[in-house]
Amino acid sequence: MPKSIGTLFTESRLIAKTINRITVETDHVDLQDWRTEAKLLASPGGSCLSSTTLLVKGKHVPTYGIDGRCYGFLFNAEECNIYDVSSTDSNSNRISKLAKRTERKGVDMLTSNTVGAKTLDELAAEVKGGRDGQMNEIMLDAWKKSCVGLFVRRIDLEKASPEGLKHYYQSLLEISLIQKYLVQAFDYPEDFKICQYEEQTGRLLTTPSLQDIKTQARLYGITDRTQPELFRLLDDSHHFSPLPKPVTVGAFLDAYSDFDISLLRDEIIAALVKGFEPFDARPVDESSILLEPVDGIVDISESTILETIEHCVEMQRLSTSTQALSLGSGMFSGRPESGSTSLECEKEIALTPTSRD
Repeated sequence: MPKSIGTLFTESRLIAKTINRITVETDHVDLQDWRTEAKLLASPGGSCLSSTTLLVKGKHVPTYGIDGRCYGFLFNAEECNIYDVSSTDSNSNRISKLAKRTERKGVDMLTSNTVGAKTLDELAAEVKGGRDGQMNEIMLDAWKKSCVGLFVRRIDLEKASPEGLKHYYQSLLEISLIQKYLVQAFDYPEDFKICQYEEQTGRLLTTPSLQDIKTQARLYGITDRTQPELFRLLDDSHHFSPLPKPVTVGAFLDAYSDFDISLLRDEIIAALVKGFEPFDARPVDESSILLEPVDGIVDISESTILETIEHCVEMQRLSTSTQALSLGSGMFSGRPESGSTSLECEKEIALTPTSRD
């Protein structure tokens, strides 16, 4: 049986990753950042090089709040590839993260290791015995299988201002829509949970029903009249279509029909390998690239493949034209026929129309 969110929280194995808020306008709702994250989680490389936070039960541990982030994914640490555990924000970048991941490959980052790297158990003990309010950073790769739920920050309802309460109920509606989107478009479990994270006290709480959230939101001016598109998408009558499984590079090349590329296939594949640099720096060769999905968000875009095909076809055309011109020049390089002069031969060639005619 998979461990519950409560068990993971108690065992200091629950990790939070905040994602940008969705954009909600009167007639438009944009889920792009969550679509990107869900696609990454579903990809072979996963959502890699992620900066996340270990939640410690009973302790005030802030999560990343950049750009107003107030909700995100909950991960099971045991289903992630963790390669750095830090008591503070490590100010890392892609290069330093890749170096850490290479250095810590195969190292136990949960309980103990022999390389002197801090583990989750050591960080949890440190947080429990230290002062509140310190943000930690866990660097990891995560996949769909790593996800155990969603979280949204809960505020102190007794002390919050009306503006704070409005923001809170707005965020509850937004995370409810995200939950619906993940379940319907990305086949997440029907019972994929939303937990409220009370940051100041280090508690996880259940989330009210959608109907109760709507009732409370109405008190702060959030209704189907002020935000019709959000409420339309939340309604049971709307259903998000499942995202189709992307084709692989190999299947895309097999189905390509604008030109006959059979003789250029190896050249095209070699060019794709040369130009493709996965974000997670995984090795790619002429065989493995054929299994990569065609997706501009997580992998090789369709436009990149088409541009590569067109470039290879054009190079072949130019090569063929050059060879033909070379053969044509050879036809006139010998001695002229009896009774003719070189000038007459040149005049005959000049009769061929030029680009200015």
